[in-house]
Amino acid sequence: VLEEEGLMERAREVGRYLLEALHALRGEFPEAIGEARGMGLMAALDFTQPVARGVLRRLLLEHRIVVNAVSDFTLRFLPPLVILEEDCEALVNGLRTILREPAE
Repeated sequence: VLEEEGLMERAREVGRYLLEALHALRGEFPEAIGEARGMGLMAALDFTQPVARGVLRRLLLEHRIVVNAVSDFTLRFLPPLVILEEDCEALVNGLRTILREPAE
């Protein structure tokens, strides 16, 4: 199924798209995001302040996006192989909205 449906190649393509979007987001918010990194569909954002858990909570509650805070500084993204670019855009747009607004 993975080969027949091209899921592995698709995952590589979407992973590149996600990482480029996260790097662009880091460029927009260099004071908040220290690093964007990843391989394939596995990606992470490191924040310069211990805000990851608050960002995670807002992504879940306000944007219905599930991510994993692996520390107070780091969010990890492990999407399924069937993720689309539109899903990555929703994630990045949710992050952008949260980073632009003051914390509640």
